[in-house]
Amino acid sequence: MVPAQSQARNLTASGLVLLAAFVVFVIATSPILAGLGMTNSSEDPTSRQNMWSFTLAAATEYWRIGTGAGTYESVIPSFENPNIVSSRYIASAHNEYLQLVMEYGVAGVVVILLALVWLGKRTWSILRKSALSNSQQFQKAALLGVYICMIHSLVDYSVRTPAMAAILSLLVA
Repeated sequence: MVPAQSQARNLTASGLVLLAAFVVFVIATSPILAGLGMTNSSEDPTSRQNMWSFTLAAATEYWRIGTGAGTYESVIPSFENPNIVSSRYIASAHNEYLQLVMEYGVAGVVVILLALVWLGKRTWSILRKSALSNSQQFQKAALLGVYICMIHSLVDYSVRTPAMAAILSLLVA
């Protein structure tokens, strides 16, 4: 790599890190943005903490074979606390991984682990190369998109929407 290119990349990376730090600082100290990113940890049955605890209880009970594909909506009511149930409807766990484990049991865990192993191998094979062709740079960008979807799936069911499922499929391909 040409030294000027390397220096430009280092400056760009440093600039992005400084920009990210500045944005975090502004969000953390701004009175207008107070509470941004905070989650509700109340006893609201639709809080993520409660949804995750219901889902985890169901996954623990049905860990061997799961509850079955698409059964979340019909299974979860039996795990909700009747003292705090409201009229709101919980259609998804808001955590793809927990929901997959609940619905598919051990097979769901195996599929998640196999996907992580495959993704790790693809990531390693691309990142270990010092000079990337245009095709490999495109693959690197696609991997970043896959990781973003995976991280978002920890707190939502984004991949269950057709548009996001299509985008993730294209990124994986």
